[in-house]
Amino acid sequence: MTKLPAPSTPCQWSLVGLLDCTSGLAVKAQARSVGALVAVLAAATSSFLVQVILFALMRSGLPRIYEPLAYQTPTTDAFTVLRDVFALTDRNICTKRGRDAYFFLRYLELLLKIFIPAAVLGLAILLPVNLLGGNGDTGLASLTTSNVHVRHSTWLWTHVAVAAAFTSWTCFLVHYEMQHYIHVRHTWNKTAGVASRTVFVQDIPPDYLDSDKLWRLFATLPGGVKKVWINRDFATLRKKVKSRDCTVDDLEAAETRLIQMCSRLNHERDASLTLSIKGLWSSLVQNPALNPNRLESLGSLRGRPSSSAKDRHACDSNCSIDDDDHPAWKAYISTSHRETTRLRSLKSDWTSGLSLFGAAVDKICQLRCKLARLNENIALDQTRPEAFPLANSAFVQFHSELAASLCCQAIAHDKPRCMMPRGVGIEPDTIIWDHLGLTWWQRAVRVIFVFCLLSTLIALYSVPIALTSFLAKISLLAEVAPWLSWVRRTPAPVVSIVQGILPPTFLNIMLATVPMLIRRLVQSEGPPDTAVAERHVQHWFFLFLLVQVFFVVTLSGSLAETAVGLAGDAAQTLQHILSSIPKASTFFLSYMAVEGLSTSASTLLQVDSLARWFIYAPLLDHTARQKRSRQTTLKTLELGTVLPLLSNFVVIASVYSILAPLMLAFAVVVFITFMLAYRYNILYVYRVTDTGAHFLPTAIQHIFPGLYIMQLCLTGHFFAVSDGGRLICIPQALVVLISFFGTILFHCTLRCGTWPLLEFKAMTLRQASIDSVQADQSGTLNSTMPNALDNDFEDWVLRVPTPTIWLPRDALGVSDNEVQRTKQLFNIDVDNQHAALDETGRVIIWSHPFNYP
Repeated sequence: MTKLPAPSTPCQWSLVGLLDCTSGLAVKAQARSVGALVAVLAAATSSFLVQVILFALMRSGLPRIYEPLAYQTPTTDAFTVLRDVFALTDRNICTKRGRDAYFFLRYLELLLKIFIPAAVLGLAILLPVNLLGGNGDTGLASLTTSNVHVRHSTWLWTHVAVAAAFTSWTCFLVHYEMQHYIHVRHTWNKTAGVASRTVFVQDIPPDYLDSDKLWRLFATLPGGVKKVWINRDFATLRKKVKSRDCTVDDLEAAETRLIQMCSRLNHERDASLTLSIKGLWSSLVQNPALNPNRLESLGSLRGRPSSSAKDRHACDSNCSIDDDDHPAWKAYISTSHRETTRLRSLKSDWTSGLSLFGAAVDKICQLRCKLARLNENIALDQTRPEAFPLANSAFVQFHSELAASLCCQAIAHDKPRCMMPRGVGIEPDTIIWDHLGLTWWQRAVRVIFVFCLLSTLIALYSVPIALTSFLAKISLLAEVAPWLSWVRRTPAPVVSIVQGILPPTFLNIMLATVPMLIRRLVQSEGPPDTAVAERHVQHWFFLFLLVQVFFVVTLSGSLAETAVGLAGDAAQTLQHILSSIPKASTFFLSYMAVEGLSTSASTLLQVDSLARWFIYAPLLDHTARQKRSRQTTLKTLELGTVLPLLSNFVVIASVYSILAPLMLAFAVVVFITFMLAYRYNILYVYRVTDTGAHFLPTAIQHIFPGLYIMQLCLTGHFFAVSDGGRLICIPQALVVLISFFGTILFHCTLRCGTWPLLEFKAMTLRQASIDSVQADQSGTLNSTMPNALDNDFEDWVLRVPTPTIWLPRDALGVSDNEVQRTKQLFNIDVDNQHAALDETGRVIIWSHPFNYP
């Protein structure tokens, strides 16, 4: 393979020159020495080992972070933990953690099944061929196909054979995994529940928004209809519930601060008395429970409220702190110490609606009145749901899964876009109730708007990523840019830090915000449930990583060189681009090592959880409810952002599997570390919502772009091999091109053949008997418990319970008095069980009240 002449000028001070000098990280990566890669590997491995060691040391001491789902006392032996992680069978994982966790681990196993045999073939066959190619390349470039000299062009048939074997093996495993997914999804016992027999129907015409009409419409399907839920627009009620939740949080925070203030001032006063009183009185003062003066005052304060206060209505907006003549807090603080808030002005001037100019009132009293009014209004609205307007959607539950599948495939109306789309398998816990009333044109406008925004986001992110490339090459730019002459005067260690640490730091910061932005935008599309939203996030985030991390980094330098070569020989420029593709793998070797090892290690160490527990919790959690929520809320596995990262690794490893077979070894190591980290976290840490594992077909579809790009790059590389201007590898290129079209045909066949089975239930003799049993059991259940499942698809705002105010106890009795007065004066549920103030005045909890919502 002939070498191309080096450019006459290494860098030009122009836009094209800057692009050629800085943004072509992948092409310029051939200048990296083996020692540089070894240094990167040493740093990545050291970081990985440090985090793993920290995990092993802290795991047994922090079970709430590292083993919240453990069924028994955690062991301190790391090898025992490793054995337990892999001893659990797939069936047990499917039963205990659901289908999403099961198929996610299956996906990681699929990647290992693909790349371990490929790594064996690549390292055993392709690596020696490339190393002995005789083209004179040095360093890591000697391990790529670019090192095969033209006199050994027949050796490239080895690459063609390995590429064909790799493609065939991948397609075989993908086909097998899809068949297994369909089988498990159709036979999983949990799918015989409510969700698999309930159809979500959208865009129902107004004249069909009636339970009886929908019942008669779908009654002809096998088994008939079991129940129909007509959705309603509960936006106003939902707003009230959210306002009540905020009011509960504010009231608990204000009451807790009041109790803490009384305790603190009492402690300060008792401490001052201790300095002047000696002997027996000193011990009495130090213990408020034994203080006779305090007991006397508390005894007089714990009487029943006056009749006028007791008879006052809870929703009276004019309530004040004088409703009770003897509140307990008055023994420790004055009225001026209590928090105040300002009411919104009711005048019609320009200050209307601004709380800044309203009257100042007691905050706790105002929050109590507001909560009492909200409780009464919400309870009234929950008893009359028919007063709310009808939405244009409904849930129709059938007696059999087959009827639900047929309902989704049938034409239910003679007008376009009416009663469409229809979906089955939506879990009640994943429904996004705010989106159920959107019309088809509202959803279309939202989808188009989000598509434009996300496309713009992907395009604009190329600019900051290019800027990080400029920063990574600032010393090179300083040689041609006069305004960067100060860089040459900067000490070399400082420049090395700037070039080595800041670019990846800035890049990680920018990429860290991308999943959040994509998720927020996808939520605004109006998906009916979180499972659909996560699949959209999965699509868009994978596209973002594919464009930015792969194409922008890989092709930027080649595009710059193309622009430089437009004035010269275009054919030679194209040949240079195609021949430089194998050498571009050097950058991605470092990327796979750093990103793969750091991500898997941080996943195992739970750095974000440690920050939430030891940094955020002391600063933000002050009430009993906040502390309880921190303790009981488990970390969730967000597959919409985890899977695209893995898919991007798959694309990189697939593209360079033949051109640079050393990439396969890196890929195997990365996927093994991911398997260890996520298998442990799924078993002991993560709360995985069972959404039917709809993400797996999407993740499998994302494997094929890597195969396509690999085949196209290999074809282009063969077309670039020339001897005296004569192309000598056309047969190899044609064979790979035929394999490319064969992969497309297989992909289309797989997609068309499996798509109906992914969405709908198959009609088989076995399924017919199952549906018959389900119908009989459903009829028996209806006769014994007719209302047992009536609330499955009822809007959550109709079922949300009245919250209980949870306060901490104190030694002074202020909390007990606040509980008693709040219950009697405002008819609000209050409790102070299982929470108290410690000696320093901080809230501690050890359980939660019985009626805690």
